[in-house]
Amino acid sequence: MNKFPQTAFVFLGWLSGYIILVHFVPRVIPTESDATIVSAAAAQGYNAPVAYWVALIWSVVIIAGSAMWARNAQAAAPDPFPPPTRGRLLLLELLIVFGIFVLAYFPAFLARYGPFNEDEGFILVLFRMACGQVPFQDFEFLYGPLMLYPMWGWTKIFGVSMESYFGFMALQEGLQFALLMAVLQLTVKDRWWRYCIFLLLLPFLVNTLLGPNWSALRRLVPVFALLLVAYRPFDIRTNLAVAVITGLHLAYSHEYAAATLLGIGTIYGMLLFGPKQRNALQSGLIIAVGAVLIWAVSISFMLGENWRFYIDTARQVTGVMSQGHAAFEFYWTVNSVVQIALLTMVCMLVGVTIVRARGELRAGDLYLVGGLVYALVILKSGLARADHWHFSAPFLVLYFAFLLNLPTLATRLSAAARRGAVVLIGIASFTYLIGIYPTADHYMKVYLRGAQDVLSAVPTTDVDQSNFRAQSVQFERTTADPDIVALGGFLAAPAQAPKPVLFHGKTWFLSTHAGICRQDYKHDDIMYSEIERPERDYLKQNPDALVVMFKSDYERIYGFTDPDSSITDWPWRRVEKLARWTTTVHRQQRVIEGRLLNQARDSVTGSYIRDHYQFLTEFGVYVVLAPVVSGNSASQES
Repeated sequence: MNKFPQTAFVFLGWLSGYIILVHFVPRVIPTESDATIVSAAAAQGYNAPVAYWVALIWSVVIIAGSAMWARNAQAAAPDPFPPPTRGRLLLLELLIVFGIFVLAYFPAFLARYGPFNEDEGFILVLFRMACGQVPFQDFEFLYGPLMLYPMWGWTKIFGVSMESYFGFMALQEGLQFALLMAVLQLTVKDRWWRYCIFLLLLPFLVNTLLGPNWSALRRLVPVFALLLVAYRPFDIRTNLAVAVITGLHLAYSHEYAAATLLGIGTIYGMLLFGPKQRNALQSGLIIAVGAVLIWAVSISFMLGENWRFYIDTARQVTGVMSQGHAAFEFYWTVNSVVQIALLTMVCMLVGVTIVRARGELRAGDLYLVGGLVYALVILKSGLARADHWHFSAPFLVLYFAFLLNLPTLATRLSAAARRGAVVLIGIASFTYLIGIYPTADHYMKVYLRGAQDVLSAVPTTDVDQSNFRAQSVQFERTTADPDIVALGGFLAAPAQAPKPVLFHGKTWFLSTHAGICRQDYKHDDIMYSEIERPERDYLKQNPDALVVMFKSDYERIYGFTDPDSSITDWPWRRVEKLARWTTTVHRQQRVIEGRLLNQARDSVTGSYIRDHYQFLTEFGVYVVLAPVVSGNSASQES
């Protein structure tokens, strides 16, 4: 990429192909209707699975086209590449980073006004396990068991509570950012450039959703594994370390780890064409076999004989997601354009690298090839959910290829191209910051309120815990929700206490607040498994169960209001209007998805509830329904 004007025109042509094809082709090819799929994308005529295949095929076309161009171009002497450099660990700097992020997620502060977002689901899972339930067997869990069981072990020491959960998160966030800084210390000797890299990456990594599924660790492990393989592909100890890392990552987040292994496999595939074929085959097999063994041993250790339920859940969730379930309609934003521009650049570089590799490759060459394969695999979920969180996830690995200035031999990257890549990363970082502003703003406001309460010795809410069936997160807050407290007390009263409770639809989170051990299978309201295992089946198995739902859902199901009235779009803030065009499709797509989920749920469980349940009482926005007594009228109250 040294002939800048010519290369720039080619680059813009390839990029334009991405933009045109991903926008138009999925809108031309019709989506297939499936009863188990709820897709905002399909409802708007956008075929999300096709969008991924279009992007993947075009990426391969760019690689092939660049390879042919490089083959026909006059061979040049290899560009000078920077010799491998190694920095040193600065313990004080690592301790400062660790302390900053532990303080940023200080558990006592967050617990005063939590839960917030993704943390709601993980706290619910811990509460269900405290009730004696087993993940995957008794309730749905979308990720690997290793994302859950270390937290569960933590609760054995510090108890099951909101503050205990945030304590675990604070420790994990502190350790992972300290680990990131340690990697930067070893690979970037210039202190100020190291700090710049850290700040450029920070918006993508900071966890404003407060769940381990959006913790940076999930996306940094692939970076670290690929770097280790790229720098020391034939070192047996490094191979074993990578096998352990990727094996545990398979048990933590199987889709990210599988993509990492495919990237590693591609690296060794490239090395098979070099002089050390035997070493490449040996090291590749050590990592592949070792990772699978570590994965199998770890899930068996955590789940015992229940491991098969984990496999079934992973297969079922992967199946519906691959068909477009929970997909959003994709459209181009500033953020997505600059990240696809970076992907275009990497595809062009890899095409050249494949042709000019002459048996010997450097760490930068290998990392770029492996990172591209990883990114193309994870792009499937990025183009499906299409919001800034999911769409940006594949590209983090690619950022390091340009920011770390890795030693290369076959890859032709001019100084101008590298500067251009860093500019693209900077734009992506800034626009991503706009996208996370609403969640970050909410997090910071409640964090500061919680800090003020704790430091000024404001007591937690005065709620009589004996009035609840079980533990509630409301006990830990500065102020409790009076409607939820009243609901919890009603459900724990002698007349209701023996009866199971179904928290219908969007009230899935309410059990940890009302002090109830939920027993239905679903996790949240996105219906990953709910159409195959609907709430209706739970009600049939428990004919005495009570049903709790939002009053708006009750009024819709029983025909008192318009079917779409329970899904309303709240006022847009200026930053959200800006983010709609700069960063993310999430806001408006989530509203559309909410209506579709209502329709899907109403057609199965809602109609059953309408025919078999009647109004019992209400607490603010929450309604309690009871089974219709035989011989009584099933007429309802508004």
